[in-house]
Amino acid sequence: MSRCGGLRRLLRLVIVAALVLSLAVLWHEIDWAVVGGALAQVRWPAALAGLGCVLLAVWSKGMRWRLLLAGDVAVSPQLACGLVLVGQLANNGLPVRVGAGEAVRTALLRAGPAGSGYVLGTVLAEKLLDALGLLTVALLLGLLMPVPVWLKLAAPVLTLVGGLLVLIVLWLGLANGPRWLRAQSAYFWLGVQVSTRRGVLARALLWTAAGLGAGAAANWWSLEAVGAPPRLESALLVLLALYVGASLPSPPGRIGVFQALSVAALLPFGVGASVALAFGVVHYVAVVVVPSALGALFLLVVGDDWSRPPSQGDDPTRRRRQRRGRSV
Repeated sequence: MSRCGGLRRLLRLVIVAALVLSLAVLWHEIDWAVVGGALAQVRWPAALAGLGCVLLAVWSKGMRWRLLLAGDVAVSPQLACGLVLVGQLANNGLPVRVGAGEAVRTALLRAGPAGSGYVLGTVLAEKLLDALGLLTVALLLGLLMPVPVWLKLAAPVLTLVGGLLVLIVLWLGLANGPRWLRAQSAYFWLGVQVSTRRGVLARALLWTAAGLGAGAAANWWSLEAVGAPPRLESALLVLLALYVGASLPSPPGRIGVFQALSVAALLPFGVGASVALAFGVVHYVAVVVVPSALGALFLLVVGDDWSRPPSQGDDPTRRRRQRRGRSV
């Protein structure tokens, strides 16, 4: 067994153990009478539409990451989306909230010629694109309604803390780490800069907008599913609240924190606490439970062969260029 193969097997065991722990906490802590009451009033066609929008958001994130990786590693859409789901499983199950899923994705994807530094750089580029998209959502929301005080206070603080943690990790790892890690620093910045290349940035922004739009649509349909009047403002505010709350310390499975954020985001719109809690339960299943289960399934069912980067002969871009050359 290679060292990389052993690391991937160890990561799988850790993530599966975290999933089991999350399920145990879920079973012990949740008031199942409340959950049953919430599910009894669900309009299932709307709930399924919301789940479909969540999966569409995952697909958009996977396609964006595939676009950024294309400079070094040719991956299939299924692999990119599968690893995004595994990253979400890690974020939802592991106690480390900042960067857990991103680190797992980087470790599991067998890097191309530029190495894992490039892969990690593309992940940071994703975060920068997400930050730009969320800033746009916040500006749009500010035009539609007064932004709640708690969000005004929490967003800058959490953004600053998250940014400082990223910078500290980068400084410790790339500047003061082992020689092999320092050697990856140039490739890391190359991975960050790939998003600014001509043609790449526009497509990456489109995928970012598609992902955020699908997330807002999922909120809309989940509101419809519990009988709350869906509004653009409420869908956008829930989107911002859940993104901001993603970096908060939380128990495995984000149990309690997810529902509290949902209730806090919906109270300004006159949504009753019981309906808001029902929304939190239904949306939790769509946003946390189903993607985490799919990530675990991908991790357990798919073997090690998926992590091998295709050779240049397997590169779809290269094949298209060759076909054009033969047709001339």
